[in-house]
Amino acid sequence: MFRKIAEILRLSEAGEIARRYFIINFFDGILTALGVIIGIYAVGIHDIQIITAAVIGAAIAMFVSGFSGAYISERAEKAEDLKRIERAMLRKMGKTKIGEAARKVPFIVAFVNGLSPAISSIVIIIPCFFALAGLLQEAYVFPFVLTISFSLLFILGIFLGRIAKENTLFFGLKTLIIGAVAAGLCMLVKFLF
Repeated sequence: MFRKIAEILRLSEAGEIARRYFIINFFDGILTALGVIIGIYAVGIHDIQIITAAVIGAAIAMFVSGFSGAYISERAEKAEDLKRIERAMLRKMGKTKIGEAARKVPFIVAFVNGLSPAISSIVIIIPCFFALAGLLQEAYVFPFVLTISFSLLFILGIFLGRIAKENTLFFGLKTLIIGAVAAGLCMLVKFLF
């Protein structure tokens, strides 16, 4: 199955698009979950069940939004690409590998787009699951959530640095700073209520 997906992405040159969607939305998932958690903590709610439910709800919403938005837009783009190829080839391409790729790429890219923020959000709240199971004291949840969040941001930055073939540490620090700024801004929620 993965070999078939790789072939479809190669034929359609959509591998880079899927990678870009994954990175952007993984980053969004981290910052969104972190914002939800910090916002809830900032107004004095430390109930792990509420925090977990809020982040899971946000993860589901990000999956649905990411999947549907990407599917609709990628479907339109690939349909137009296929029509352009058909005009150039002076024949229908629907039953060829190119036609198959044009039909399947929107689904693959949409799945990546929706799943990546959901995954990063759920990974961040792993300490919440441990606390709900009685395996971690609630006092340690918030520090662990912050540690996981900032670790993921740093690793993502390193990955981006490798893609850019530039200083990976610099990219890692950039994503950490962005995360710290977002976290600081989310702390301001306590002054609104």
